[in-house]
Amino acid sequence: MDYSGFVFGDIKVLKRADGDLEKCRKSRLEKGRTTNPIYTCECLLCGTIFDRDIYAVKKNKFQNCGCQTLQYDLKGKKFGKLTAIEPLGLNKHKEMTWRCVCDCGNEHITTSYNLRKEISTQCLECSFKQCAEKNRKYYLTHERPEPSNKVINSTKYPLITKRLRETHINMKTRCYNPNSLSYYRYGGRGIKICDEWKDNFLAFALWALDNGYRDDLTIDRIDNDGDYEPSNCHFVTYTEQANNRITSTRLEYNGEVDTMANWSRRLNIPYHFIQYRKDKGICMEDIVNEFNNGARCERKKIETQ
Repeated sequence: MDYSGFVFGDIKVLKRADGDLEKCRKSRLEKGRTTNPIYTCECLLCGTIFDRDIYAVKKNKFQNCGCQTLQYDLKGKKFGKLTAIEPLGLNKHKEMTWRCVCDCGNEHITTSYNLRKEISTQCLECSFKQCAEKNRKYYLTHERPEPSNKVINSTKYPLITKRLRETHINMKTRCYNPNSLSYYRYGGRGIKICDEWKDNFLAFALWALDNGYRDDLTIDRIDNDGDYEPSNCHFVTYTEQANNRITSTRLEYNGEVDTMANWSRRLNIPYHFIQYRKDKGICMEDIVNEFNNGARCERKKIETQ
């Protein structure tokens, strides 16, 4: 039977997609049962053309092309600055897309989910303008004023960056917020921020800019048990700060104490090689001797083979 022209649910059958019907019947008589016939169909909801097993369509396994669960009547509705104009069908993620017009006149294509959840409320051009305006207001608001009690050349100091402000906020969070993941290593041990910095970001920012602050450096306490104060802080690289943590493992070798990571770099010994033997209770001298007399010799033998 030819199902061309039949309508099942919201699916209209157009034509057979897997060849002539008579040829399929002859093949079935000669070779036995054939695969289910495939028909080209059209979704009456969104107009999508697709191929599907006709028996699955007949048994109402598919009421449409799959857009029914994602199809919402958004035409003419406004979401922020966007007004939905017409549906464009499903994208590769099976999400219904809509062509929208922004208040500025630009067209914007987004999904019905983004519209209903107000994730997309304006076109890309308006988003870029809004972001640029926020950044401009931020830097105008947080530009460093010159203090009255200190004469400073304003050209020497750039605008206070967002990262410097975040450094001050994160410093207070570690020391005074018990919900912080790092609180146990700072505020939990009694580490505090001096009164000069605690509630005065400008004082901290001026000190930071006077003492070598850069966006690629991080604040570090010289005495790991001391507070955040001008005499106990400096700016170092992330590697140097990691070596100054209380969680860093320190080993003694030739009368000198250093972190395990630094010994690995200084002696050119793999970190896991030192860590594995240190966990077994082997001292640093024996680890170095074993590496020089054992591991390197084995490596040379393997390379020569």
